[in-house]
Amino acid sequence: MISLAVRWPDAIIVLIYMAGMVLLGLWFARRQTSTEAYFVAKRSIPAWAMGISLYAALITSITFIAYPGNAYAGNWAELIPGFMVVVVLVLVGFFVIPFYREVVGMSAYEYFGKRFGKGVRAYSSFAFAMGHISKIGFV
Repeated sequence: MISLAVRWPDAIIVLIYMAGMVLLGLWFARRQTSTEAYFVAKRSIPAWAMGISLYAALITSITFIAYPGNAYAGNWAELIPGFMVVVVLVLVGFFVIPFYREVVGMSAYEYFGKRFGKGVRAYSSFAFAMGHISKIGFV
């Protein structure tokens, strides 16, 4: 049987961590003057930093465990997405990021709303959320 009791040193560490995160958030919140400053850093982030951030966001446990495990079992085709991510990120850096900076605004959903209407904006954001919720258990 699994015990759900939390020992006091563990609880203190969690509380200290949570308090530290709140203080850190309050410290950096002073610098935020608008939603554009918060969400897109006033468009001041260099392309290489955006690329590293995108790459880090794409890496999951599937990248480190499932793809190599599948390759070891004999299906090397699963490794192709892992290798292609670098190529795709270079293309994103040259074409998609400049498009976002000049045309889109703060998010793809904002652009969908401007271009196609609120219905498409709502549907696309809902579909994105449901897609990610559905893969939580798998990842």
